[in-house]
Amino acid sequence: MLCSWAGSRVCADGISIVAGTGSIAYGQYDGREARAGGWGELFSDEGSAYWIAREGLNLFSRMSDGRAAGPLLDLFRAELRLEHDLDLCAAVYGRMKSERSPMAQLARLVHQAAIADDRQALAIFEAAAVELAAIVAAARLRLRVPASVALPVSYTGGVFNSDTLVLAPFAQALGRHGPVELRRPRYAPVIGAALYAARCRGELPGAQALERLDALCRVGPLNYAAQRGLYLYPTWFVATAREPLGVPDAWMWPRDTQRRKRRTHGRRTPSDLPSSLLPLSGSQ
Repeated sequence: MLCSWAGSRVCADGISIVAGTGSIAYGQYDGREARAGGWGELFSDEGSAYWIAREGLNLFSRMSDGRAAGPLLDLFRAELRLEHDLDLCAAVYGRMKSERSPMAQLARLVHQAAIADDRQALAIFEAAAVELAAIVAAARLRLRVPASVALPVSYTGGVFNSDTLVLAPFAQALGRHGPVELRRPRYAPVIGAALYAARCRGELPGAQALERLDALCRVGPLNYAAQRGLYLYPTWFVATAREPLGVPDAWMWPRDTQRRKRRTHGRRTPSDLPSSLLPLSGSQ
């Protein structure tokens, strides 16, 4: 939550909405902070992958009964290898044990159905966008943002990977709650963690350091595939009681540099440092 906000907003005023397996919004404005959503999958997490999957399962049951029709029915049958539609219960309650992450993975089947022009699957994503916008609106209300202020709003999480299915209706729904500036996240949460720790020490990186970080991030987002080729190493200050005090700096370098470093058993001289090292702290 905090890392997503810190990365997407660089610790500046605004709201970040996270929609992955779950959903939650967090923001800061004029020294105040607030959150909304994030109550868990059983009765909340609206607009999340879990919520989309749960709505998709409900749609499957209605299609199986004959109360609805669309491509989603056969997609679920094929993916879950159902001999009979009621075998879905064994898959969900037995094999998946109704656990959060396996259940959320079913959202991709709803996504495939929506792409196949299943109108009812499309409606699930449109409803998800409306729910996520409502969570942002609740956070804005708790922040007591003046109605005339166009508050920056950013987003993270796999649900937002689809511009047409989620992001476009999300932007439309946001506009109905007041003036906003919808912005793509500047950095991933993994970088947000270092930025927030630096902020806690009163040492946010300066403009030049952020420009160098922008240049490195243009290689691609720090998703799983990118992390296989890059390392982000923060330097931590820790109290004697092992309480973390903050991150004074952090560095990024290619993974192959790390392999060379390991072969020297951790010894490193200035000549060993690659030119791609990126300082994130100080007044630079």
